[in-house]
Amino acid sequence: ELGWLSEPSLQNRFPHNAVHERWIGTLKSTIRSAILQSGFPRRATEWSVPYAAMALALDQPCPLLKHEKDDAGNVREAYKHKVNWTCWQAMHKGEPFCGKRPIFGQLVYYLDDKQHTLEPRTSPGIFVGWKLETGMRYRGVLIVADYDLLYKGDFRWNMVKTIHEKEVHVPSELVFPFAEKRERDVKQLGSSSLPSSSQLPFAEEAGEALAEREEDFAPPAADSLPKYRLTLRR
Repeated sequence: ELGWLSEPSLQNRFPHNAVHERWIGTLKSTIRSAILQSGFPRRATEWSVPYAAMALALDQPCPLLKHEKDDAGNVREAYKHKVNWTCWQAMHKGEPFCGKRPIFGQLVYYLDDKQHTLEPRTSPGIFVGWKLETGMRYRGVLIVADYDLLYKGDFRWNMVKTIHEKEVHVPSELVFPFAEKRERDVKQLGSSSLPSSSQLPFAEEAGEALAEREEDFAPPAADSLPKYRLTLRR
């Protein structure tokens, strides 16, 4: 509509947008740190991307644009209020973030309405991130993954829960269950991966027949296969 098309720079060739690439590098470093600290497997990386972006927005100073500085590089008087602002404050006219701030992969407890009436009202969960509405608005809703589902290896977006922060208890002591399991397994020369649902012993303990594992399956012998032929009548 404007009548011009921007020409992208060549890969690994000057010139580059160094500021933009530096932000991407910082985001990647934050994602790696979140995954390492949480102990989550690689398939949970997509969960850490929105968390890392939000965590950076809450802590990183907002960038000062070119027109907000004079020729000498000094901040103009009309934009000096942005010097002490974070990226979140710059997007919300200086208002700070007032919600809860758990850490990615941290153990929390949430109000579980599906519990039996005689069971505890809360269930363990793992904090994943914050739910944002249109316009980058936070309305007090946290994204929590059920602990039991994660232990079974189910790291899908449609399995997480969106719960108001008033119904989520964040313990004062930081606990990362999956990181502790990984560290314990590594020290004992065990596998640091999580069990899949087919490896859990629940069905065996209940006396149910276990499904055949792939490695236990053997194809039938050729002489035991039924012999038949197709004709025009059949």
